Amino acid sequence: VAVDPVLLVPACLIVVGLAAGTVLSGSLDGLVRLTMVVGGGTMLAAVVHLPAAVVVAGRDGAGWSGWWGSASGGGWEATGSIGLSGVLALAPGADGPTAVTGLFVLPLLALCTARGRHLSVVVRAWFVAAAGAVVLVSVDQGWLGVEDSFLRSVDPAVLLVPVALGLAWVSAAGVAGLGADLAHLATQVHVGPMARVVRNGLLGAVVISLAIGALPVLTGSFAGDWGVPRADLTVALPGAGARLADGDTVPGGDARVLWIGDPLVLPAAGIPLSWSDRSSGVPSDRFDRLALAVTDGRPDLSDQWSPGETTAMVALRDAVGSALDGVTHRLGADLGRWGVARVVVVERSAPVPGPGVERPVPGRLTEVLARQLDLERVEAVNRAVTVYRNTAVEAPFSVVRDRNRRVVPAGVTRRSLTRWVVEVPADGALRWMVGPDDRWEVGVDGKPATVLAPDADHGVSGRPSVRVAAGSMATFEVDDDGLARRRQIQLVLVAVLVLLASWARTSRDSKRRQQRAGIR
Repeated sequence: VAVDPVLLVPACLIVVGLAAGTVLSGSLDGLVRLTMVVGGGTMLAAVVHLPAAVVVAGRDGAGWSGWWGSASGGGWEATGSIGLSGVLALAPGADGPTAVTGLFVLPLLALCTARGRHLSVVVRAWFVAAAGAVVLVSVDQGWLGVEDSFLRSVDPAVLLVPVALGLAWVSAAGVAGLGADLAHLATQVHVGPMARVVRNGLLGAVVISLAIGALPVLTGSFAGDWGVPRADLTVALPGAGARLADGDTVPGGDARVLWIGDPLVLPAAGIPLSWSDRSSGVPSDRFDRLALAVTDGRPDLSDQWSPGETTAMVALRDAVGSALDGVTHRLGADLGRWGVARVVVVERSAPVPGPGVERPVPGRLTEVLARQLDLERVEAVNRAVTVYRNTAVEAPFSVVRDRNRRVVPAGVTRRSLTRWVVEVPADGALRWMVGPDDRWEVGVDGKPATVLAPDADHGVSGRPSVRVAAGSMATFEVDDDGLARRRQIQLVLVAVLVLLASWARTSRDSKRRQQRAGIR
């Protein structure tokens, strides 16, 4: 399971809002229960996202920096482009009030009418919403967060999450408090006309505010797509089929695709481009916000977790950086050594004309790619992407002949997600361009094979390889014993947390029954 590190920002805002609201309300009602829920949720999140927790703990030496990555534009436009209208509409790009603004009516009413323990909950919820709104406006106005601040890596819409959560929470608490007050009022025998008018007026205001808030939901339900694009970027990628299914065979393996663009619109997780102008030594802010990702054919769910800075990813990033520096005009050959058959520059999250987020790339990137002698631009493609075909691509699974060093694609059959069978077409050194580089267990004709180091005698330049003969069968299987043990630990920890939650609930219910019995 993957988690985006930017979610730490709204999570911290929620905690700060709750703390400030508790101090202002002067009430500790529900604080112990809230602390237990937050602590239990944190432990459960750490267990579910154990790979990320291990990285953050610094076991691999990366720590927080390795998980967080670098700031990436985040979708921020010119200073002052959001304003109060964007907060009231819960949409950074809104030009004025919308029907969503009606969602603020009930929270304001709850702030005026709530009493007792409901008031303390309302105050906390309002501070959660205010924390998100204040940080959003402060970053937008330039009061908080410089250009390379981590806050700039957070999309403005993410900072609206605490605002929406606070509004929903305060609305629920307000309705609960109003219902309790009205129920108490209905039990009173002597109720004056003015009290009845106030009660009916409050009910009417609640109904109207809820109806206004439900209008966007009703509008989105008519079309059935709820504002989600009907097609993704894969339909705009000509000639790229779906990945191999179990039992399918293809010469050379899946053709790989290199995606370049803003991380917000890329269909797969990758690594920051982090390119700087080496000739001048000055970092280029225009390219720092970009990232690159690699997929085997069309992207799927398995591509939503970043592979990290593996040997292949670093080599591909260096190749793109060399092209941007003007060092090479044959970028296709450098990418082709890693099985990259297409380069796709992404500037929109979904094809035109459907709804989508636009993140244009610097014009120089497309200019550099257009000057490469071994990259051909594919015409008649949706303007959400720019596609280049690599004329110097090599097969991800191939045999390098001993006699003339020519590359011959091998027949690849997928047996499962972690096991591949390769039919060797010629004598020589079998190489592979797919990761993870350090976890492949390679066998030839049912026996473990000796893996030659890169640049070894009778091996392959720059890549590990194994010696094979024509007609033999090689198997590639991922050594996931460590991952299997980690999954077992995760299941055990989840079971422990479930038991603790169950025991805490039954203990609380037992205390309540004892208290009621004592009162009687």
